[in-house]
Amino acid sequence: MASLYQYYQDFKDIVKDDNVVFLGIFFSSFPAALLLKYLPTPFIKQLFSISLALVQTYLVCGGDIVIPILMSSCSYLALISLPKHLVGRVVFHAMFGILVVFRLLIFSEIFHPSYLTNAVLLLMLLRICSYAYDYQLDRLLEGDGLEHVSVVSPMLDYIGYCFCFVGYWTGPWYTFRTYTNMLHSKTLMRSSRMALWHMRWLLLLFPVHVLQNKYNSLDYVKTEEYINTTVLYKLAYQFVGFWTFKFKFYIGWLFAESMCIACNLGLVERDDGSVGYDDIINIDIWNPLKTL
Repeated sequence: MASLYQYYQDFKDIVKDDNVVFLGIFFSSFPAALLLKYLPTPFIKQLFSISLALVQTYLVCGGDIVIPILMSSCSYLALISLPKHLVGRVVFHAMFGILVVFRLLIFSEIFHPSYLTNAVLLLMLLRICSYAYDYQLDRLLEGDGLEHVSVVSPMLDYIGYCFCFVGYWTGPWYTFRTYTNMLHSKTLMRSSRMALWHMRWLLLLFPVHVLQNKYNSLDYVKTEEYINTTVLYKLAYQFVGFWTFKFKFYIGWLFAESMCIACNLGLVERDDGSVGYDDIINIDIWNPLKTL
């Protein structure tokens, strides 16, 4: 019984780690993305997506959830109240102002947010600002069979776009038009198989990342032993570290793009009649410049 109790205490300590909670939420989002595609109406899809994103944000960021809610609410009020030709600039500067205040408060004794909150705010800022400029330039829903509109979307659609759990933590960024296409898509192609195929490179990247953490740790460069090594060794060590450290980001991005594929987010019809996920697939692990 004593050993079981110790295992329980160890488990509680592990769960308290923000990174463990984040990874658990991140990887559990994949089956949720598969389910999202099969929900019957856009309204139900949005409620499901918003609820899941809010629960995830609270579990990871705690009380910091107030900040993304404040950003999305204030930006929507600006969209419906300001002259159209000013919306883009005002929303852009206001959202960056909130981020600046947020970053400055980190160094004070008043506010100590989770570093993961910063990731949420940056990605939400991209969605908010892109929506504001698309609205200002009358291109919210151009193309892909959707009617051209030049009015602000209903609040549920806007909040649903801001808090869509797909791409919420790591990207990819996508436009409101891409999000709306996903909501109204009636295509039930076998995207789960395509999503799993898109993740095939994780079988290579993840072991390399684990080995890099063990044998090429960045913490090692702070040690006296590393300082006493030769210049050639330092160059070789940092060269290997540079090329393997980015695999950490590729793992997250590949998994996030696979979630998009799973729920048909970014599905477009090409000129030759075929379909693909050209709106959201950006990762090429063999060509970093293409990825950028």
